Amino acid sequence: MKIKMSKVYTIFAHFLVRDGWSFADALWEVNFLKAQKVNADMTHKELKEAYFPKVRLGAKKRVTRKDRMNVLLTLENSMNHASVGY
Repeated sequence: MKIKMSKVYTIFAHFLVRDGWSFADALWEVNFLKAQKVNADMTHKELKEAYFPKVRLGAKKRVTRKDRMNVLLTLENSMNHASVGY
């Protein structure tokens, strides 16, 4: 089953807001991931390589390395939710 990334990003943004992020910061994060060409076919290792080392120019929210791992896990959770039709 092909997962629509637009659905993943919508769920992802809602999960970030639920976790205390502002909506603007969540949207920035979505756009940052889009710019890194993140997709549902990537393995966890590929996601880390696409996301961790990138410089976050323009971000208003400071995201530590620990927070970045939480963001990746939230993204993977969003992909799981999108794949089952939530």
